[in-house]
Order: sequence, then structure tokens, then C-alpha cells
Amino acid sequence: MKTFRSTELARFLNRATSAVIRARIMRGPYAVLTVPGRRTGLPRSTPLEVVPVGDGWRVTAVYGLVDWVKNLQASGTATILVRGREFPVRSEQLPRRETAVILRDRLASASRTTMRMVGPYFDATSESPLEAWELEADHHPVFMLQKTS
Repeated sequence: MKTFRSTELARFLNRATSAVIRARIMRGPYAVLTVPGRRTGLPRSTPLEVVPVGDGWRVTAVYGLVDWVKNLQASGTATILVRGREFPVRSEQLPRRETAVILRDRLASASRTTMRMVGPYFDATSESPLEAWELEADHHPVFMLQKTS
């Protein structure tokens, strides 16, 4: 399994993508998640793909245990900017089995372009048994974000 390393280019693209989302130019299932840093408490923002679920959203750590994931695990709260509206949210990390099913299904239906980007960060394949995906769940958590007010 490949480990994600943030580069200057990746940081630039995240800032640019966040600006486009904030300006409501980007269409689709994208949002900006802002989480307090686990050491500094300063707000840290990252653009993410979100899946609306009920009155909240589901987010998946496709690049593994990167900083936004660790910050969200530590704080349990964040704000999410979706379609120009910002909402305070609380997060709940989904159980391993449920995460495994979501990861397997998401990657099985991913486009070739998406697989070129995120595929190297997974050892399991679409043909792998659910037990292999449960191992992936340890490195790729899935969170439910629920509005708090």
C-alpha cells in the first residue's frame, strides 16, 4: 500500500479547489471540510467529495490516514461548506465492517481516472473478499457528518 505524501503541488491544488468550491463554481458532490488542528487548534481546510446521506454527509479517507482524518478523529467536530452554505457538524467514524462494504462498493464503481488516482493507496481489489476490505478500513476510515444546529 502506497503512503500519501503531500507535495507543494498537492497543497496548491487543494487551495485552488477550495477556492473554486467557496466561489460556487465547481459543481458536483464537493465540499470544503474545516477541522481544528489536533496540535494547534487552528482551522485546517481541505476539499473533499461528499455523499449526502439523510441530513448529513459521508466522507471517505481514500488517501488513508492523512492530516484531515487524524484531526477529525481527534476533534469529532468540524464545519462543512456545501453549495455556498456552511454547517457545523459532528463526526462519527463508521464501524470496520460497514466501512469495508462502503470502500469495496465505492472502488468497484469508480471510473478509470479515479482508480488511477486512488487505486495505489489500496491493497484490496474488487475481487478481494470482504475480510481484505476490513483490513483496508483500518487505513481508510469513513465518517458520517451530522449537522449540529
